[in-house]
Amino acid sequence: MTLPEKPMARQANSRGRGGTLAFGLLLFVVLLLALFPYGPLARRLVARTAAAAGVDVAYRELGYVFPLGVALRPAEISLSGGRGVEPVFRGSVVTVRPRIGPLLRGRLVLDLDARACTRPP
Repeated sequence: MTLPEKPMARQANSRGRGGTLAFGLLLFVVLLLALFPYGPLARRLVARTAAAAGVDVAYRELGYVFPLGVALRPAEISLSGGRGVEPVFRGSVVTVRPRIGPLLRGRLVLDLDARACTRPP
């Protein structure tokens, strides 16, 4: 003789699966943020963007801006091949962020936000 399954047991089981899924997703995001090699990726992104624009970018510190941005502190931008030439831009912070919409469609569109400084860094 088998006992009929209780409806309450089915509801509790489905709630447990949702909690497990949420925990797994949270754990994935935390590990991705902690272990993803952002440094090499950000340096490569800056180098490719500078090469495509025909400029040289020099910076001392590379930081991250949530969710996908890169901050360069302090940064100097000069024309490519212009060794020993004054930079065309000198900024205390230059932030580069990709736009999410075009990125999802396979295009890379970058927003650039820069704060100029009046004295050399």
